[in-house]
Amino acid sequence: MRTMTLTGVCILAAAAASCGDADEGRSGLESVIRDSAGITIVENEEPAPETRLGWRIAESPTLSIGAFEGDPAYELYQVMDAARLPDGRIVVANAGSGELRVFDASGTHLASWGGRGEGPGEFGDFAAPWSVEPWPGDSIAASDLYARRISVFDAHGAHGRTFVLEDQYYRLMGVLPDGKMFLGTVPTFVAGTMGTGVVRREIEYAIASPDGSLHAALGTYPASE
Repeated sequence: MRTMTLTGVCILAAAAASCGDADEGRSGLESVIRDSAGITIVENEEPAPETRLGWRIAESPTLSIGAFEGDPAYELYQVMDAARLPDGRIVVANAGSGELRVFDASGTHLASWGGRGEGPGEFGDFAAPWSVEPWPGDSIAASDLYARRISVFDAHGAHGRTFVLEDQYYRLMGVLPDGKMFLGTVPTFVAGTMGTGVVRREIEYAIASPDGSLHAALGTYPASE
């Protein structure tokens, strides 16, 4: 079982604590926007060394969803992802049950979509649903990682369609405003590297059209450690 916690982030005015007369009137870190040969460049002011990022996590979460025991709808297991929809609902990819679990803005369970299986709108046995993303309009897209399937549901959980991604791209990492998808491959483990320290594998990234066909390859880049 896993409890999902959404933590509020407080933005701090990093310069406020040390500002003198010269800084009076400033509300915090500043950005400068300039043009360079037709390319817009945004330069962000660096926080003071003692503030690091200039922000901190709140001491208590703004919302906590999950329970160790009780109503099964709140017993989360193998949560792979979560997304907040424009209407405030929160969709949790609960791979332990193969479901998308939907909660309102206060954390009350509203519905569960999908389930284990190979049918329309269902998810496979391993690490699925892997990710969930808002789809253009009021729909939701969820991925079945190792089956390379993307399922699209409407705002009420009705399954609309499922398509299979092309080639080696498995991971749905984001949906663009026009419905194109940001995809990535699954990092491969290099033999003999386990237990030898920090290892950074590589991921290939691409953009796919709304039907799952490849739109553009973006190249290969280091993955997480």
